[in-house]
Amino acid sequence: MSSETQWILANGHNALLLYHALSHPHSLTEEIKGQVLCHAATEDRRRFVEIIIQHTENRRETFHLALQVAAGEGRALIVGMLIDAGADVNAGPVYYDGRTALQAAAGGGHLEVVETLLTSGADVNSPPAYHGGRTALQAAAGGGHLEVVETLLTSGADVNSPPAYCSRTALQAAAGGGHLEVVERLLTAGADVNAGPADHGGRTALQAAAGGGH
Repeated sequence: MSSETQWILANGHNALLLYHALSHPHSLTEEIKGQVLCHAATEDRRRFVEIIIQHTENRRETFHLALQVAAGEGRALIVGMLIDAGADVNAGPVYYDGRTALQAAAGGGHLEVVETLLTSGADVNSPPAYHGGRTALQAAAGGGHLEVVETLLTSGADVNSPPAYCSRTALQAAAGGGHLEVVERLLTAGADVNAGPADHGGRTALQAAAGGGH
C-alpha cells in the first residue's frame, strides 16, 4: 500500500480516496482494495466501503477477508453492505488459524451479525482452520455467548464437532472458560461429556473445568 493511501486511511478522507480511485485506478490493485476494506471494517468507515465497492469488479476475491474482519468486529451494517455487494459468506479461513465470517462473529458474540450471515446462507458447520481453528459453535461456547450458542444450535450446529489441532470441542471450550449456562445448554443438546481432547494441548471438558478452577 502506498504512503499516500495509508495517509488517506489514517486521516479518514473519503473525498481523497474517491479521487484516488477515479484518477489513479491502476494504482488501486485488488490487494490494496482488500486492505482498505479491512481497515474500513476495523474502524467502521462505511463510506470507504461504499467507495471501494463502487470501484471493484472481482468482488468475491477482494471482499471475503474484509467480510471476516467486519464480522469479527461486529460491524453489522458493513457486513450487510459486503454481502449485498457479492462477498462470499462461506469463504474459508485465510490463515492457518483463521476464521470464516460466521466463526469470527460467533467468537465475538455478535448475535445480529450471526443472524445476518445465517440468513444469507452461511454454513453453520463450516470446518475450522486446521491449526487452532474453531467451528462457529466452538467459538461462541468458548466466549460464553449463550444467545449465539442457542441460535447456532437451532440452526443445526453439530454440538459434537471434533476439535481442530490445538483446539477444543464446544463443551471443552465452555468448561474451560467457566461458562456454566453454556455448558448446561450444550449438555442438554447432547454434547459428549467424555469427548477426547485435541491431539496437541487438548483437554477433556472435566480437565478444562478443573484446570480453570470452575
